[in-house]
Amino acid sequence: MLKRVVSELRLVTEFSYSLKSALEVDNVDLPEKLELLQMNCQGNELITRVVAKDLGTLRNTVNDVLRCLYSAMSTLQSLNVDKA
Repeated sequence: MLKRVVSELRLVTEFSYSLKSALEVDNVDLPEKLELLQMNCQGNELITRVVAKDLGTLRNTVNDVLRCLYSAMSTLQSLNVDKA
């Protein structure tokens, strides 16, 4: 039986800090089956770590993060905003 599952997403982009700022506002009041949703930047790399109690929660959370990242990236690119 799984006790927890972990995923780490690494996205290299000049918008790493802007993406972190845009997405981390959603990281309050995590669902019971989600242990951790953490975002950090190291230079141009946005690192997202997800720890969940089951595969379904992990999959759904990663899918949600990817959808939000795609939307935010598309917006930032279309606006041609500053990178930091």
